[in-house]
Amino acid sequence: MSAKWNRQALEALGPVTEVPVAAQVLDVSEWTIYERIRRDEWTLTRVLRIGRRIKIPTNDLIRLLYGPSGSGGDEAA
Repeated sequence: MSAKWNRQALEALGPVTEVPVAAQVLDVSEWTIYERIRRDEWTLTRVLRIGRRIKIPTNDLIRLLYGPSGSGGDEAA
């Protein structure tokens, strides 16, 4: 994960984000995500189809990176 994408930055995205942003967060290519979604092989997050647009729930990315409780190692105790 890029240093730019900490938990606070992800939360600031709002409830959903675009595939290119999710690709940056996960450090994979957009093509990889789009192709896996197309093949119905994308299992890391939910996929929301709104017309022709594809959205990724931001909370899914937070859970994926920081665990089910959403608490990560970069927060002060």
